[in-house]
Amino acid sequence: IILQHKSSQNKTLHTLAITISNMQSFKNLEKPLSEDKLKCLLKKYDKSGDGKLNKQELKVAFKDLGLWFCGLRAYQAMHHADKNNDGLIVNDEMDVLVEFATKWGFTLV
Repeated sequence: IILQHKSSQNKTLHTLAITISNMQSFKNLEKPLSEDKLKCLLKKYDKSGDGKLNKQELKVAFKDLGLWFCGLRAYQAMHHADKNNDGLIVNDEMDVLVEFATKWGFTLV
């Protein structure tokens, strides 16, 4: 964004350039990712096909979905959703995981 101001006293044109690094002005072009779609996407990262997600699979999923600090986010999500502390996200825990993760604002562009 370039802002310009012309001074009336000395007739000098001042220019201020502002860059938008995180594209905040384009948020209206993005569509929020629904919980159902996020759940479907996360299930695709189940490499073994056993219906369970481990922390590494979750980390890769979050990285591919564009999250920063995906290792930390995977840890937080596992800590929140893995109720039996077996290191895996399974059926009913998946709903808790998705509800927790949607607060990070995943979007489709």
